[in-house]
Amino acid sequence: MRILLALAVFWLPALPVQAQEGTEMTCLEAATTQLEMNQCAGLDLEAAESELNRVLADINLRYADKADFLNKLKMSQSAWQTLREANLDLRFPLEDKRVQYGSMVPMCVQTIDRQLVIERVAFLKQWLVGIDEGDVCGGSIQSSDCLENDCS
Repeated sequence: MRILLALAVFWLPALPVQAQEGTEMTCLEAATTQLEMNQCAGLDLEAAESELNRVLADINLRYADKADFLNKLKMSQSAWQTLREANLDLRFPLEDKRVQYGSMVPMCVQTIDRQLVIERVAFLKQWLVGIDEGDVCGGSIQSSDCLENDCS
């Protein structure tokens, strides 16, 4: 009986929590401690970064024959990474962040960072989705028709 109780204590919190309508709650919604919230925010950031890496890999494949473009993409990504870090430092400028902003700061930083990554992903996806035919300001972004039919 003690073994069953011990298993219940350790394993039940790990099971997905169901919301009232029967839908599964997100990790952050189910979290009950600040540590759990921090961990959930970290997982959300990791997922966004994985999507960013996937989009970058897809762009590199799609534009493999365009060396100038890929060089500019690399420069753009490096500049964005610097801006990303600077924006986070601007938001939380003090050195000892936990002492100055509290125990929730890891969650806050990761949540804000995740939003920056999501915005970057949306921006980069233009090169995978394309633009409308006739958009004269697209520059290196191909039309969606050309992306589908390989107009290169």
